[in-house]
Amino acid sequence: MLANESKVAREDPHDRVPITRLQILADVIFAASMVFMASAFELPDTDIVDSPGELTGFLKSQLPVVAIYVISFILVAVYWMKHLEHCSYLQKTNIGHLWLQILFLAMVVIIPYSNALSSAAPDTLAFQTFYSINMFLVGLFSLLSWIYATRNHRLTRPDLEPSTIRHLRNEAMVEPAIALVSIGAARIGPALWELTLLLIPVAYIAQKKIDEWHLVRARRRASQ
Repeated sequence: MLANESKVAREDPHDRVPITRLQILADVIFAASMVFMASAFELPDTDIVDSPGELTGFLKSQLPVVAIYVISFILVAVYWMKHLEHCSYLQKTNIGHLWLQILFLAMVVIIPYSNALSSAAPDTLAFQTFYSINMFLVGLFSLLSWIYATRNHRLTRPDLEPSTIRHLRNEAMVEPAIALVSIGAARIGPALWELTLLLIPVAYIAQKKIDEWHLVRARRRASQ
């Protein structure tokens, strides 16, 4: 008993932080990023836009901004859902994992700025590259956080299947890989750049559908 008390006394309090504290912080940051991205929209100058035709022209000029906003919002939503999924397998967090998550969330905070730059000049290669690098870093720190948390079941329950750990690790590699590909796509054209980024939510949905299909098959085999 004294040995157990001594072990608890030596534990760093940062090595047993409830995972709920991290989830609350992440939810606030993701929500704020989603809200701040709307600041990229411009309001029409009523002294200049004073007819239906001019208003239509103004709205058409905003279509590239809307497209980038929609892509950004969807990407943030995907990363938020992935974060929820990863946290659902964790029992706690520690100082090492917290720092990786802080870097991950720092990159999420920058997304509204990347969105604003790309919206201000949709055809500028430098801004598109900055945006893609931002998304790559979000995905990279998400991946590193999962690898760190699951190594030797450091922060997960001991009975978590190795196949589940590998599967989610492989899934987490998809987003940063697509973000890197989008840098090359941006050199070809803005439209291809946007389409490449849209592969991130498409890949996420496809992965979940495949998971559901495998789950249904497993249940049918178990019932036979």
